[in-house]
Amino acid sequence: MMNQRTSKAIKVLSVTLMLALSSSYSYSASNINTISINHLAWSQLPATVQKYYQTSSTLNKLKLNNKDIVAISSWVDATGTNYLVQLQRLDYAATFDSPAGEVISHLYNVDQATRRVWQIYDYVPCDLDVIARYTKETAVVTDINNNGVAEVSVPYYIGCRGDVSYDEMEIIMYEGKQKFAIRGNSAICDSKTGLPVDKTGYYGGDYKIDEQLLQRAALSASQKTVFREHLKSGWRDNQCSIYFKYDD
Repeated sequence: MMNQRTSKAIKVLSVTLMLALSSSYSYSASNINTISINHLAWSQLPATVQKYYQTSSTLNKLKLNNKDIVAISSWVDATGTNYLVQLQRLDYAATFDSPAGEVISHLYNVDQATRRVWQIYDYVPCDLDVIARYTKETAVVTDINNNGVAEVSVPYYIGCRGDVSYDEMEIIMYEGKQKFAIRGNSAICDSKTGLPVDKTGYYGGDYKIDEQLLQRAALSASQKTVFREHLKSGWRDNQCSIYFKYDD
């Protein structure tokens, strides 16, 4: 669970929520062509995966409903056939002590027998305006080290707003069961430039790569540098959770 940061209000004449703009170096453009991604409907999921989202199933520990699903994708790599299921739940009537927003991602491998490879789960307690959502790119699937095993990056925002303020942000990335992460605060950005209002961190935009996870990975020094830059480019592409403009 992520601790709620103190909101930093800014005085603006009008606030415009917009989709995040791409940076000059595109995060999603780094997708490797040999990994073909399919975007699926619920009915296209294998029955063995659907069981995890049927409330009558003993596999459904969180009592998730298929109506909570926001994205389903699949691909084939060196590990076999994979399905990524992403969900979010919002409870606007929740008290501050209960989960008001949740983001959940599950990766399944269905070769031989269906198994859940990993889970991303995060939530926020809130009794104001709850934020628990993925960025416009719910997930980015790549093979940046060309080893045939896909990296799956999941960027999302978590927050509890009572004013115009930034949110907490994370990008969790897996290659197989190896986890990587970059964490910090989303940025409040200028609607004209698509860039953070400033670079001091007062309006968000600050981040930190989890170096302990990166250093534990079975990667060469040069590959760690590539992974580090990949996480940074993902942050730049998704950092703006709010855009605003001053009235002229």
